[in-house]
Amino acid sequence: MQLLLVIKHLSEAGVDDPRLDAPSHPREVDVADLSLRLHLAGERVGIEPSARVDHDYSFTKGLEKWRLLERNRWAVILAVYPLPLLALLAPALLATELALLPAAAAGGWLGPKLRASAETLRALPRLRRERRAVQASRSVSALELAEWLTPDLGSTYLGAAGRSRALRAVLRAYWWGVRAALRALERG
Repeated sequence: MQLLLVIKHLSEAGVDDPRLDAPSHPREVDVADLSLRLHLAGERVGIEPSARVDHDYSFTKGLEKWRLLERNRWAVILAVYPLPLLALLAPALLATELALLPAAAAGGWLGPKLRASAETLRALPRLRRERRAVQASRSVSALELAEWLTPDLGSTYLGAAGRSRALRAVLRAYWWGVRAALRALERG
């Protein structure tokens, strides 16, 4: 996925960040992170399905890539998701973590997953500071962000779980409940 953005909107979204020019920073800036932050700040974010990009590199899912994906997934969730959404998702996030352990072991990336978890725990003070900055720029509600997200598992790397109709139904029902609870919270 590629991202085209108007640079002036980055600092407004709490992304006045040296990582844009420094790929050696502890956490790479990725498209999902930037998109969520910009949306949270009320900027317009969209997808152009007909866009095509050629990459001049070979992308593989080596062990280091799995570590970075896991670490960045948690960093995005902890920094970007508003507290009401994070609280409602906590049981599902915990269940996902537990379910990912045997999947990671079977896929040979349990070590990188555990290292990513340890890195996330060590980074909590930094992530809390980052979260404060991101949430301070927020102009959309937790419900508005939730309506922009999906409960579906779209990755082919999740194997049978990603194709399971039963799991999809459970996730969609849970997500419906999360959105209903957020609606109730907004009505006050």
